[in-house]
Amino acid sequence: MKPGELFKRKRVEKGLSVAQAAKELYIQEKYILALEDDNYDIIPGETYQRAYFKKYANYLGLGDVFDRAAREDDLDSGADESDYDGILGGTWNTDRILRVAARFAILIIIVVAITAGINKMKNPSEPVVDEPERVSGTIEVVPADPSSSSWQIPDSFEPGAVDPLEGISDENSLEVTLNASGQCWVDVETRDGILFSNTMNRGDTLTWNDYYGFFIHAGAPQNLEVLFNGEPVTFEHGSMDLYLPPTFILDPGPEPDMNPEDNPNGE
Repeated sequence: MKPGELFKRKRVEKGLSVAQAAKELYIQEKYILALEDDNYDIIPGETYQRAYFKKYANYLGLGDVFDRAAREDDLDSGADESDYDGILGGTWNTDRILRVAARFAILIIIVVAITAGINKMKNPSEPVVDEPERVSGTIEVVPADPSSSSWQIPDSFEPGAVDPLEGISDENSLEVTLNASGQCWVDVETRDGILFSNTMNRGDTLTWNDYYGFFIHAGAPQNLEVLFNGEPVTFEHGSMDLYLPPTFILDPGPEPDMNPEDNPNGE
């Protein structure tokens, strides 16, 4: 079972519509449908792909399941805890994807064989008919730029193969939460790109995590409460910009050339 199929099944079990999920998550309906179709290419940019996948999984109560699956795979391969920085945990290189795909393929074959046997016992004279795939003609296809994203999703996922235990703790990540007490325009950026650029209304709440920091530009900042790692922070008097932490730089610039020949004195 692919991640998108699991998303759709869980949403239907909870009695939620695509429109309701999109409204409560502040995610466009076409991106909710893209997640359920495993069609990540129409979500522009790695930042949004990672954020939407994790946000939708947590919304449906599946975050721990995906995190646990990825963490078990990293521990089997001897990965360091500091590598758990992806949506599913760790770095998805070619070797890891092949290893996970092979493991899930075996599990899927076993589950399919057992399911077919059970169905045959229940209905020996009736052939097993698979549910037809949902076809939607409302998704707006956005051409993907292959060079803009290195993030990948495993080909399949079988939820019954993993115990939904505690997920991975992002101890090194930074968190920012915005609570609107009135209408205000907000831009939120990280080094990966723009996370949010829109109007917030009274009662709206948004939260993000990042490993470097955040730049926030707000129109009418007096209507915006900002929590950084759970602690309230305020805009300086007359300022509409906020860097969290204060030392955060959006573009750190190129790394210095450490060639000894360019610096013979070691200075």
